[in-house]
Amino acid sequence: MAVIKLAFASFFAVFLSVFVFVLYLCSDDYPPFRIPEDPVEAAAYKIQILGFDEDGNGVRDDLDSLIDTKIPDNPEQRAAYRYLAKTIQDQWVAFCENPKMTYEELFPYEIYTSLGIGFIHETHASEILEFEYFESALVNTKDRKILDYQLDGIFDGHILPAAVKHDKRYVKEVAEGTKIYNEFLIKEKVKQQR
Repeated sequence: MAVIKLAFASFFAVFLSVFVFVLYLCSDDYPPFRIPEDPVEAAAYKIQILGFDEDGNGVRDDLDSLIDTKIPDNPEQRAAYRYLAKTIQDQWVAFCENPKMTYEELFPYEIYTSLGIGFIHETHASEILEFEYFESALVNTKDRKILDYQLDGIFDGHILPAAVKHDKRYVKEVAEGTKIYNEFLIKEKVKQQR
């Protein structure tokens, strides 16, 4: 009987250790996002977060490549994902410049992001490139996860814009966002004809 109790106690200790370790791995507890004070370190860190954009379209090159690879034949879907990637990148750039941004300052970026999700839905782009896959490519390093977590924390307990294309409160932003989407779409159609 003592052997059985000892075996059970050992099993329970191992199970508890594994359970705690799994909880740690699944934890969304990240340290606060901080830009280094040294200007050289800060510039390098921003590049690490924001990545590279060789063609200057406002979309990180790795995300551009992903969109082209996963959606080779549909300009509308590629434009939708590029638009969303750009709006999120714009938010990240602004936050890297001013990590003390408030909910009110960040809210307009969320309007554009919500509009981008609407474009993805309308074009059925997530049927070709799953949104979760795109999101994991977007937030693909520890530093980017820390930034994303910090931004999510700012919006905790606050209203987020939804279905902005049909919400009369965001007319100016919807018009501006639609213009940017259409600019992407024109470029995608030109690329498609080549």
